[in-house]
Amino acid sequence: LLTPCSRRIASLGRVSLRTNFLGSSVVSYGTTSAASDLTRSITGARWDHSVLLENLSSDRLYYVRVKSENGSVSRISETISFRTPDSTPSYTVSSSHPRIFFNQGEIPSIRDRIRSAPYDAWWSSIVSFCNQKLGVSVSDIVNDYPRTNTALAFAGLIGDVSSYRDKAIAVAMSMAGLPSPGDNKEMRRRIDLILPVYDWLHAYLTSSQKSALRSKLASYAALLEDLVKDTEFADGHSNGNQNGAFLAALGIYGEDSSAAGMIARALVRYNEGFWAFWREHGSENGGSFKSGWYTTVATEFNYEVFAAWKSATGKNLFQIEKAWFAGLADWYLHSLRGDMSWDRHGDVVFQQGVDEVEKYILIQIAREYKNTGAQWLGGRILDFVGVWGPNMVFDILWYDASVPERAPAQALSR
Repeated sequence: LLTPCSRRIASLGRVSLRTNFLGSSVVSYGTTSAASDLTRSITGARWDHSVLLENLSSDRLYYVRVKSENGSVSRISETISFRTPDSTPSYTVSSSHPRIFFNQGEIPSIRDRIRSAPYDAWWSSIVSFCNQKLGVSVSDIVNDYPRTNTALAFAGLIGDVSSYRDKAIAVAMSMAGLPSPGDNKEMRRRIDLILPVYDWLHAYLTSSQKSALRSKLASYAALLEDLVKDTEFADGHSNGNQNGAFLAALGIYGEDSSAAGMIARALVRYNEGFWAFWREHGSENGGSFKSGWYTTVATEFNYEVFAAWKSATGKNLFQIEKAWFAGLADWYLHSLRGDMSWDRHGDVVFQQGVDEVEKYILIQIAREYKNTGAQWLGGRILDFVGVWGPNMVFDILWYDASVPERAPAQALSR
């Protein structure tokens, strides 16, 4: 087993391998297929060998070959290659709206999708939910689950229903009129409520409405960014705070002078902090270094960034971060108990059963990597939690009906 570059910091690459005999190893690597420019030694008799390659150039193709031996056995691996990431990757954020989770060019296909199964039933659930919310006061929705306004904005745009749009806009404007809270989780909730209106319904907003919502998103993004700590790449609130700041800044990118800097700084933190930690501790064996509850919460903060970045720039972070993200499907499959809950460990006591966030993780893994086991488990979670209006927005956006479901043959819990 030879796994290069489990961390994607441009100057570093990790080579790990396992031998079926005790021995030492010499790793040869370089920028030609001969893999002979430099060497690193792994001394001592061992089964598992790992070495960090340092001082690599960014955006370069490297070749690696390993020779392992002891006094009686000698083996040479195949030559593999990997490309180091660009330390200053280029990107262009779409200048049009929507851009968060889907873009203008995708709207026709979304409207076509909701005419056929299973999307049509999910769309009907959203419409029914939105009809109910038309009779609910703006103040009640302001204090409600943020996905209520997400559903209103989505149905108002995709279904071209002005009453849904007007309600969503009124809720967002009411929220924007409130004084800023001191609580970071409340700021993130407000971004979740305002951002779909600003981005998805941008064409329906007046200039003054755009200005008010944009100003509030910029303010929340700046406050949340200030709370991100370089000591909390693995735990704490920084992942969620960075998520909120990133999504808000992406929504107002090109329209507020602070957004570009926030995006640039966030990408450094993600590539050299948050995702580097996942790559180092998740990619070599697959799965997660966190308990069930923390895995779900932390992964939600990351897949939202992946999905938004893909629709806004065309850059596919799901593929770039495949080494650790794809393995989460197996982690969930092997953690599932017969009562549709997860193996108990760590802080999993906070959330013992399955929920829609795990379903979103799995259907995105199914879509991006054609993972039939992830599709199967996502379907079982949907059967368990049921169809509920506001949650189905993301099923419509992310579920790929062309990927078949295939139940795993082995036992699920281990």
